Amino acid sequence: MSKMEKKVGKDVRSVIRLGDSLAITLPSEYVRANSIKKGDKVELLFDRELVARPLKQEELRKTLLKIEEEIGEN
Repeated sequence: MSKMEKKVGKDVRSVIRLGDSLAITLPSEYVRANSIKKGDKVELLFDRELVARPLKQEELRKTLLKIEEEIGEN
């Protein structure tokens, strides 16, 4: 597989109860491929479908700065 090709994965997960919430676990292949560790942030985009993507520290910092700027303007 070349560097330009992306591997697409598919998995079925059960919804579990976690306290008062419902949760799903991330497939280990996805976790390894994205170097996700305990405490990392994952951004969820959703309407009728759910898309998850790792939110790396630099992206998180930029997002927080943008939010702070928007709050300061109001």
